[in-house]
Amino acid sequence: MLLLHGICAVFFMNAFLMSIFALVMTLTVESKSSVSGSGDIPVGVAADYNCTYQKGTVRQGDTALLVLQNMSDIEVQKIVLTMHSNKEAGAGKIDVSADGKLLVRHEGSLKNWVGTFDNENGHPFTAYAGKKRANTWALQIVGTVNSLYLEQVEITYQPPQPCSVILENGSVTYDTLTEVSGKSGVVLPFLEDLEKWTFVGWTDAGYYTIDYQPVTHYPGERFYPSEDIRLWSLWQWKEEIDSVWMTDIQSGDYLYLEPKTHMAMAGVATQDGLASKHSDWTDELQIYTIRFSSAGDSATIYHPMTDTYVGYSGAKLANNASRWAVYHKGAQTAFYMSSGAQMYLLWPMSVDAEYEFYTDLLAIKQSQLSTVPMRLLKVPEIEKIFFSCHPENGLGTEMVNSISKEVIVPFGIYEIHICNGKKSIRLRN
Repeated sequence: MLLLHGICAVFFMNAFLMSIFALVMTLTVESKSSVSGSGDIPVGVAADYNCTYQKGTVRQGDTALLVLQNMSDIEVQKIVLTMHSNKEAGAGKIDVSADGKLLVRHEGSLKNWVGTFDNENGHPFTAYAGKKRANTWALQIVGTVNSLYLEQVEITYQPPQPCSVILENGSVTYDTLTEVSGKSGVVLPFLEDLEKWTFVGWTDAGYYTIDYQPVTHYPGERFYPSEDIRLWSLWQWKEEIDSVWMTDIQSGDYLYLEPKTHMAMAGVATQDGLASKHSDWTDELQIYTIRFSSAGDSATIYHPMTDTYVGYSGAKLANNASRWAVYHKGAQTAFYMSSGAQMYLLWPMSVDAEYEFYTDLLAIKQSQLSTVPMRLLKVPEIEKIFFSCHPENGLGTEMVNSISKEVIVPFGIYEIHICNGKKSIRLRN
Protein backbone atom coordinates (compact mmCIF):
# COMPACT_ATOMS: atom_id res chain seq x y z
CA MET A 1 0.00 0.00 0.00
CA LEU A 2 1.40 3.35 -1.02
CA LEU A 3 -0.20 6.65 0.00
CA LEU A 4 0.59 9.21 -2.66
CA HIS A 5 0.99 12.43 -0.68
CA GLY A 6 0.75 14.72 -3.65
CA ILE A 7 3.88 15.16 -5.71
CA CYS A 8 2.32 18.37 -6.90
CA ALA A 9 2.83 19.67 -10.42
CA VAL A 10 4.67 22.93 -10.70
CA PHE A 11 2.40 25.20 -12.67
CA PHE A 12 3.85 27.98 -14.78
CA MET A 13 0.37 29.14 -15.79
CA ASN A 14 -2.55 30.38 -13.82
CA ALA A 15 -5.44 28.34 -12.48
CA PHE A 16 -7.48 29.03 -15.61
CA LEU A 17 -4.88 27.44 -17.87
CA MET A 18 -4.54 24.55 -15.45
CA SER A 19 -8.24 23.83 -15.89
CA ILE A 20 -7.76 23.54 -19.68
CA PHE A 21 -4.82 21.11 -19.82
CA ALA A 22 -5.02 17.56 -18.51
CA LEU A 23 -2.45 16.26 -16.03
CA VAL A 24 -0.59 12.95 -15.96
CA MET A 25 0.43 10.75 -13.05
CA THR A 26 2.74 7.76 -13.51
CA LEU A 27 2.85 4.68 -11.28
CA THR A 28 5.97 2.51 -11.67
CA VAL A 29 6.06 -1.08 -10.41
CA GLU A 30 8.79 -1.42 -7.76
CA SER A 31 8.07 -4.83 -6.23
CA LYS A 32 5.34 -7.44 -6.08
CA SER A 33 3.50 -5.26 -3.51
CA SER A 34 4.39 -1.65 -4.24
CA VAL A 35 4.44 1.09 -6.84
CA SER A 36 6.07 4.53 -6.80
CA GLY A 37 4.39 7.68 -8.02
CA SER A 38 5.68 10.52 -10.17
CA GLY A 39 4.27 13.38 -12.18
CA ASP A 40 1.04 15.09 -11.18
CA ILE A 41 -0.25 13.01 -8.26
CA PRO A 42 -3.58 14.23 -6.83
CA VAL A 43 -3.37 14.91 -3.09
CA GLY A 44 -4.79 12.05 -1.02
CA VAL A 45 -4.84 9.38 -3.73
CA ALA A 46 -3.90 5.95 -2.36
CA ALA A 47 -2.50 3.11 -4.50
CA ASP A 48 -2.56 -0.59 -3.57
CA TYR A 49 -0.64 -3.01 -5.80
CA ASN A 50 -0.18 -6.78 -5.60
CA CYS A 51 1.24 -9.40 -7.98
CA THR A 52 0.91 -13.11 -7.25
CA TYR A 53 4.35 -13.85 -8.71
CA GLN A 54 7.07 -11.21 -8.61
CA LYS A 55 7.24 -7.51 -9.40
CA GLY A 56 5.23 -7.06 -12.64
CA THR A 57 5.60 -10.59 -14.02
CA VAL A 58 2.30 -12.26 -14.89
CA ARG A 59 2.66 -15.90 -15.92
CA GLN A 60 -0.18 -18.22 -16.90
CA GLY A 61 -2.59 -18.21 -13.94
CA ASP A 62 -0.92 -15.23 -12.21
CA THR A 63 -2.66 -11.94 -11.42
CA ALA A 64 -1.45 -8.36 -11.03
CA LEU A 65 -3.91 -5.94 -9.44
CA LEU A 66 -3.60 -2.17 -9.03
CA VAL A 67 -6.32 -0.34 -7.04
CA LEU A 68 -6.49 3.46 -6.79
CA GLN A 69 -8.73 5.10 -4.19
CA ASN A 70 -9.83 8.66 -3.34
CA MET A 71 -10.07 9.54 -7.04
CA SER A 72 -13.58 11.04 -7.03
CA ASP A 73 -12.42 14.64 -7.51
CA ILE A 74 -10.77 14.03 -10.88
CA GLU A 75 -11.98 12.93 -14.31
CA VAL A 76 -9.91 10.06 -15.73
CA GLN A 77 -9.44 10.38 -19.49
CA LYS A 78 -6.86 7.75 -20.37
CA ILE A 79 -5.03 4.77 -18.81
CA VAL A 80 -1.92 3.58 -20.66
CA LEU A 81 0.04 0.47 -19.63
CA THR A 82 3.69 0.00 -20.49
CA MET A 83 4.37 -3.75 -20.89
CA HIS A 84 6.75 -6.26 -22.43
CA SER A 85 6.52 -10.03 -22.88
CA ASN A 86 8.54 -13.16 -23.48
CA LYS A 87 10.52 -13.21 -26.71
CA GLU A 88 7.79 -15.00 -28.68
CA ALA A 89 4.74 -15.18 -26.37
CA GLY A 90 2.78 -13.51 -23.65
CA ALA A 91 -0.99 -13.24 -23.37
CA GLY A 92 -3.72 -12.51 -20.88
CA LYS A 93 -6.82 -10.57 -19.95
CA ILE A 94 -6.87 -6.89 -18.88
CA ASP A 95 -9.88 -5.48 -16.98
CA VAL A 96 -10.44 -1.81 -16.11
CA SER A 97 -13.16 -1.14 -13.51
CA ALA A 98 -14.51 1.97 -11.80
CA ASP A 99 -16.37 1.77 -8.48
CA GLY A 100 -16.78 -1.98 -8.97
CA LYS A 101 -18.24 -1.73 -12.48
CA LEU A 102 -16.31 -3.22 -15.41
CA LEU A 103 -15.65 -0.52 -18.02
CA VAL A 104 -13.54 -2.39 -20.56
CA ARG A 105 -11.94 -5.84 -21.05
CA HIS A 106 -9.05 -6.69 -23.39
CA GLU A 107 -8.26 -10.34 -24.17
CA GLY A 108 -5.32 -11.38 -26.34
CA SER A 109 -1.54 -11.23 -26.57
CA LEU A 110 0.95 -8.39 -26.44
CA LYS A 111 1.36 -8.80 -30.19
CA ASN A 112 -2.40 -8.34 -30.64
CA TRP A 113 -2.31 -5.14 -28.60
CA VAL A 114 0.93 -3.42 -29.69
CA GLY A 115 1.95 -5.34 -32.84
CA THR A 116 4.90 -7.32 -31.50
CA PHE A 117 6.34 -9.57 -28.82
CA ASP A 118 9.32 -7.98 -27.08
CA ASN A 119 11.29 -9.18 -24.06
CA GLU A 120 13.59 -6.14 -23.92
CA ASN A 121 11.55 -2.97 -24.45
CA GLY A 122 8.31 -1.77 -22.91
CA HIS A 123 5.44 -0.83 -25.23
CA PRO A 124 2.54 1.49 -24.41
CA PHE A 125 -1.00 0.12 -24.65
CA THR A 126 -4.13 2.23 -24.06
CA ALA A 127 -6.33 0.17 -21.75
CA TYR A 128 -8.97 2.89 -21.26
CA ALA A 129 -9.99 6.11 -23.03
CA GLY A 130 -12.99 8.22 -22.13
CA LYS A 131 -14.23 10.63 -19.46
CA LYS A 132 -15.11 9.06 -16.13
CA ARG A 133 -15.30 10.10 -12.48
CA ALA A 134 -15.15 7.41 -9.80
CA ASN A 135 -13.75 7.09 -6.32
CA THR A 136 -12.10 3.68 -6.86
CA TRP A 137 -10.34 2.49 -10.01
CA ALA A 138 -9.06 -1.08 -10.47
CA LEU A 139 -6.71 -2.45 -13.14
CA GLN A 140 -6.34 -6.23 -13.23
CA ILE A 141 -4.12 -8.37 -15.48
CA VAL A 142 -4.62 -12.15 -15.51
CA GLY A 143 -2.05 -14.24 -17.41
CA THR A 144 -3.15 -16.93 -19.88
CA VAL A 145 0.17 -17.61 -21.68
CA ASN A 146 3.68 -17.07 -20.27
CA SER A 147 4.42 -14.22 -19.80
CA LEU A 148 3.37 -10.57 -19.60
CA TYR A 149 5.40 -7.97 -17.71
CA LEU A 150 3.80 -4.75 -16.34
CA GLU A 151 6.31 -1.93 -16.01
CA GLN A 152 4.21 1.16 -15.31
CA VAL A 153 0.76 2.72 -15.54
CA GLU A 154 0.22 6.24 -16.85
CA ILE A 155 -3.09 7.96 -16.03
CA THR A 156 -4.18 11.14 -17.80
CA TYR A 157 -6.84 13.11 -15.93
CA GLN A 158 -8.64 16.41 -15.70
CA PRO A 159 -8.09 18.08 -12.29
CA PRO A 160 -11.05 19.35 -10.25
CA GLN A 161 -12.26 22.72 -11.47
CA PRO A 162 -12.53 25.76 -9.19
CA CYS A 163 -16.13 26.39 -8.14
CA SER A 164 -17.83 29.67 -7.30
CA VAL A 165 -20.14 30.46 -4.39
CA ILE A 166 -22.57 33.33 -4.92
CA LEU A 167 -23.59 34.85 -1.58
CA GLU A 168 -27.04 36.41 -1.42
CA ASN A 169 -27.92 38.77 1.41
CA GLY A 170 -31.62 39.46 1.43
CA SER A 171 -32.65 40.72 -1.99
CA VAL A 172 -29.13 41.68 -3.14
CA THR A 173 -26.00 39.75 -4.09
CA TYR A 174 -23.42 40.28 -1.35
CA ASP A 175 -20.33 38.70 -2.95
CA THR A 176 -19.03 35.90 -5.17
CA LEU A 177 -16.26 33.68 -3.82
CA THR A 178 -14.25 31.48 -6.20
CA GLU A 179 -11.85 28.74 -5.19
CA VAL A 180 -8.17 29.39 -5.97
CA SER A 181 -8.03 25.82 -7.30
CA GLY A 182 -10.45 22.90 -7.39
CA LYS A 183 -11.35 21.56 -3.94
CA SER A 184 -9.43 24.31 -2.11
CA GLY A 185 -12.68 25.65 -0.65
CA VAL A 186 -13.70 29.19 0.30
CA VAL A 187 -14.00 30.82 3.74
CA LEU A 188 -17.52 32.09 4.44
CA PRO A 189 -17.70 35.66 5.79
CA PHE A 190 -19.34 37.16 8.86
CA LEU A 191 -22.09 39.77 8.60
CA GLU A 192 -22.93 42.42 11.19
CA ASP A 193 -26.12 41.90 13.21
CA LEU A 194 -29.09 44.07 12.29
CA GLU A 195 -31.37 45.96 14.65
CA LYS A 196 -33.87 43.13 15.01
CA TRP A 197 -31.92 40.20 13.58
CA THR A 198 -28.84 38.18 14.57
CA PHE A 199 -26.67 36.79 11.77
CA VAL A 200 -26.40 32.98 12.02
CA GLY A 201 -24.57 31.82 8.88
CA TRP A 202 -25.24 30.75 5.30
CA THR A 203 -27.84 28.31 3.98
CA ASP A 204 -28.72 26.73 0.64
CA ALA A 205 -32.17 28.25 -0.03
CA GLY A 206 -33.63 31.73 0.24
CA TYR A 207 -36.07 30.98 3.05
CA TYR A 208 -38.63 33.49 4.13
CA THR A 209 -39.83 33.32 7.76
CA ILE A 210 -39.59 29.79 9.20
CA ASP A 211 -39.66 28.53 12.79
CA TYR A 212 -36.81 26.00 12.53
CA GLN A 213 -33.14 26.35 11.65
CA PRO A 214 -32.27 24.88 8.24
CA VAL A 215 -28.89 23.35 7.35
CA THR A 216 -26.39 26.10 8.14
CA HIS A 217 -22.79 26.72 7.06
CA TYR A 218 -21.22 28.88 9.73
CA PRO A 219 -19.08 32.00 9.13
CA GLY A 220 -15.34 31.51 9.39
CA GLU A 221 -15.51 27.87 8.30
CA ARG A 222 -14.07 26.64 5.00
CA PHE A 223 -16.83 25.56 2.64
CA TYR A 224 -16.07 23.06 -0.15
CA PRO A 225 -18.55 23.38 -3.05
CA SER A 226 -18.88 20.41 -5.42
CA GLU A 227 -20.26 22.72 -8.11
CA ASP A 228 -21.11 26.38 -8.63
CA ILE A 229 -23.63 27.15 -5.91
CA ARG A 230 -25.67 29.94 -4.36
CA LEU A 231 -25.93 30.47 -0.59
CA TRP A 232 -28.20 32.86 1.34
CA SER A 233 -27.45 34.69 4.57
CA LEU A 234 -29.52 33.26 7.45
CA TRP A 235 -30.81 35.48 10.27
CA GLN A 236 -32.48 34.82 13.60
CA TRP A 237 -35.13 37.13 15.01
CA LYS A 238 -33.89 38.90 18.15
CA GLU A 239 -36.44 39.35 20.90
CA GLU A 240 -36.13 42.78 22.46
CA ILE A 241 -36.05 41.84 26.13
CA ASP A 242 -35.10 44.21 28.92
CA SER A 243 -33.33 42.93 31.99
CA VAL A 244 -35.96 42.62 34.71
CA TRP A 245 -34.86 42.40 38.32
CA MET A 246 -37.04 40.63 40.83
CA THR A 247 -38.51 43.32 43.11
CA ASP A 248 -41.47 41.41 44.53
CA ILE A 249 -40.61 38.02 45.99
CA GLN A 250 -41.96 35.31 43.71
CA SER A 251 -40.79 31.77 43.02
CA GLY A 252 -39.49 31.15 39.48
CA ASP A 253 -36.44 30.83 37.26
CA TYR A 254 -33.67 33.37 37.83
CA LEU A 255 -30.00 34.23 37.41
CA TYR A 256 -28.25 35.08 40.69
CA LEU A 257 -25.69 37.80 39.97
CA GLU A 258 -23.72 40.85 41.03
CA PRO A 259 -25.14 43.70 38.89
CA LYS A 260 -22.03 45.84 38.38
CA THR A 261 -19.80 43.12 36.96
CA HIS A 262 -22.73 40.92 35.83
CA MET A 263 -20.93 37.83 37.17
CA ALA A 264 -23.56 35.13 37.76
CA MET A 265 -23.56 31.83 39.59
CA ALA A 266 -23.39 28.84 37.21
CA GLY A 267 -23.41 25.05 37.37
CA VAL A 268 -23.29 22.43 40.11
CA ALA A 269 -22.30 23.04 43.71
CA THR A 270 -19.27 21.27 45.23
CA GLN A 271 -17.40 21.82 48.47
CA ASP A 272 -14.84 23.81 46.46
CA GLY A 273 -17.52 26.17 45.17
CA LEU A 274 -19.12 26.44 41.75
CA ALA A 275 -18.60 28.45 38.62
CA SER A 276 -19.22 32.12 37.91
CA LYS A 277 -19.87 33.32 34.36
CA HIS A 278 -20.79 36.58 32.72
CA SER A 279 -24.57 36.72 32.93
CA ASP A 280 -26.47 35.28 29.96
CA TRP A 281 -30.10 34.25 30.36
CA THR A 282 -29.79 31.93 27.34
CA ASP A 283 -27.14 29.87 29.16
CA GLU A 284 -28.90 27.03 30.98
CA LEU A 285 -25.94 26.60 33.33
CA GLN A 286 -26.85 29.94 34.93
CA ILE A 287 -30.57 29.31 35.34
CA TYR A 288 -31.81 28.28 38.81
CA THR A 289 -35.32 27.66 40.08
CA ILE A 290 -35.78 29.61 43.29
CA ARG A 291 -38.60 28.39 45.56
CA PHE A 292 -39.39 30.89 48.33
CA SER A 293 -41.18 30.14 51.54
CA SER A 294 -44.64 31.67 52.00
CA ALA A 295 -43.10 34.34 54.24
CA GLY A 296 -40.35 35.03 51.68
CA ASP A 297 -37.62 34.80 54.28
CA SER A 298 -36.06 31.52 53.08
CA ALA A 299 -35.65 29.62 49.82
CA THR A 300 -34.18 26.55 48.10
CA ILE A 301 -32.01 26.86 44.98
CA TYR A 302 -32.55 24.14 42.35
CA HIS A 303 -30.53 23.68 39.14
CA PRO A 304 -32.93 22.15 36.58
CA MET A 305 -30.29 21.49 33.92
CA THR A 306 -28.47 18.99 36.15
CA ASP A 307 -31.30 18.09 38.58
CA THR A 308 -29.21 19.21 41.55
CA TYR A 309 -29.48 21.74 44.38
CA VAL A 310 -27.15 24.46 45.58
CA GLY A 311 -26.91 23.91 49.32
CA TYR A 312 -24.37 23.81 52.11
CA SER A 313 -22.86 21.58 54.75
CA GLY A 314 -21.21 23.40 57.61
CA ALA A 315 -19.26 26.26 56.05
CA LYS A 316 -18.93 24.55 52.66
CA LEU A 317 -21.17 24.48 49.64
CA ALA A 318 -22.85 21.15 48.96
CA ASN A 319 -25.20 19.49 46.51
CA ASN A 320 -28.26 19.25 48.74
CA ALA A 321 -31.63 20.95 49.19
CA SER A 322 -30.56 23.31 51.96
CA ARG A 323 -32.79 26.16 52.98
CA TRP A 324 -31.12 29.55 52.54
CA ALA A 325 -32.00 32.67 54.51
CA VAL A 326 -33.14 35.52 52.24
CA TYR A 327 -32.32 39.21 52.44
CA HIS A 328 -34.62 41.23 50.19
CA LYS A 329 -35.13 44.95 49.78
CA GLY A 330 -36.28 46.60 46.53
CA ALA A 331 -34.23 44.96 43.76
CA GLN A 332 -31.69 43.54 46.21
CA THR A 333 -31.96 39.81 46.89
CA ALA A 334 -29.21 37.83 48.59
CA PHE A 335 -28.93 34.29 49.95
CA TYR A 336 -27.00 33.58 53.13
CA MET A 337 -26.64 31.02 55.92
CA SER A 338 -24.93 30.65 59.31
CA SER A 339 -22.46 28.08 60.57
CA GLY A 340 -21.82 28.40 64.25
CA ALA A 341 -21.58 32.11 65.05
CA GLN A 342 -20.44 33.06 61.53
CA MET A 343 -22.75 34.29 58.76
CA TYR A 344 -21.90 33.44 55.14
CA LEU A 345 -23.13 35.02 51.90
CA LEU A 346 -23.57 33.07 48.65
CA TRP A 347 -21.12 35.13 46.61
CA PRO A 348 -20.34 34.76 42.83
CA MET A 349 -17.48 37.26 43.05
CA SER A 350 -14.90 35.10 44.85
CA VAL A 351 -11.46 35.17 43.18
CA ASP A 352 -9.02 32.24 42.99
CA ALA A 353 -5.21 32.26 42.79
CA GLU A 354 -5.35 32.79 39.03
CA TYR A 355 -7.68 35.80 39.44
CA GLU A 356 -10.63 33.92 38.00
CA PHE A 357 -14.13 34.46 39.45
CA TYR A 358 -16.05 31.62 41.06
CA THR A 359 -18.99 31.24 43.47
CA ASP A 360 -18.38 30.39 47.11
CA LEU A 361 -19.39 31.31 50.66
CA LEU A 362 -18.17 34.70 51.85
CA ALA A 363 -17.95 35.45 55.56
CA ILE A 364 -19.89 38.64 56.41
CA LYS A 365 -21.48 40.42 59.37
CA GLN A 366 -25.20 40.95 59.93
CA SER A 367 -24.73 44.71 59.50
CA GLN A 368 -23.28 44.21 56.02
CA LEU A 369 -26.38 42.57 54.55
CA SER A 370 -28.00 45.88 53.62
CA THR A 371 -24.98 46.76 51.47
CA VAL A 372 -24.95 43.48 49.54
CA PRO A 373 -25.61 44.24 45.84
CA MET A 374 -26.82 40.77 44.82
CA ARG A 375 -29.89 40.52 42.58
CA LEU A 376 -32.10 37.99 40.84
CA LEU A 377 -32.60 38.44 37.09
CA LYS A 378 -35.83 37.02 35.76
CA VAL A 379 -35.48 34.53 32.91
CA PRO A 380 -37.86 35.68 30.15
CA GLU A 381 -40.18 33.28 28.40
CA ILE A 382 -39.72 33.07 24.65
CA GLU A 383 -42.47 31.29 22.75
CA LYS A 384 -40.74 31.03 19.37
CA ILE A 385 -37.50 31.78 17.57
CA PHE A 386 -37.74 32.61 13.87
CA PHE A 387 -35.24 32.38 11.01
CA SER A 388 -35.23 34.12 7.64
CA CYS A 389 -33.02 34.87 4.66
CA HIS A 390 -34.99 38.06 4.06
CA PRO A 391 -34.75 40.21 7.19
CA GLU A 392 -35.59 43.26 5.09
CA ASN A 393 -39.19 41.95 5.01
CA GLY A 394 -39.45 41.65 8.80
CA LEU A 395 -41.45 38.72 10.15
CA GLY A 396 -44.26 39.54 7.74
CA THR A 397 -47.31 37.43 6.97
CA GLU A 398 -45.18 34.38 6.22
CA MET A 399 -44.85 33.86 9.97
CA VAL A 400 -48.33 32.32 9.93
CA ASN A 401 -47.28 29.89 7.22
CA SER A 402 -44.17 28.84 9.16
CA ILE A 403 -46.32 26.90 11.59
CA SER A 404 -47.10 24.43 8.81
CA LYS A 405 -43.42 24.48 7.72
CA GLU A 406 -43.94 26.39 4.49
CA VAL A 407 -40.70 27.13 2.67
CA ILE A 408 -40.62 29.83 -0.01
CA VAL A 409 -37.76 29.68 -2.52
CA PRO A 410 -37.28 32.59 -4.96
CA PHE A 411 -36.79 31.38 -8.56
CA GLY A 412 -36.40 34.25 -11.03
CA ILE A 413 -39.70 36.09 -11.27
CA TYR A 414 -41.44 33.20 -9.50
CA GLU A 415 -41.59 31.72 -6.00
CA ILE A 416 -41.70 28.00 -5.28
CA HIS A 417 -43.87 27.32 -2.20
CA ILE A 418 -43.31 24.03 -0.37
CA CYS A 419 -45.81 23.24 2.38
CA ASN A 420 -46.44 19.84 3.98
CA GLY A 421 -44.62 18.15 1.12
CA LYS A 422 -46.64 19.87 -1.63
CA LYS A 423 -45.09 22.29 -4.11
CA SER A 424 -46.69 25.20 -5.92
CA ILE A 425 -45.27 28.01 -8.04
CA ARG A 426 -46.44 31.62 -7.92
CA LEU A 427 -45.54 34.85 -9.66
CA ARG A 428 -43.53 37.08 -7.32
CA ASN A 429 -45.09 40.38 -6.33
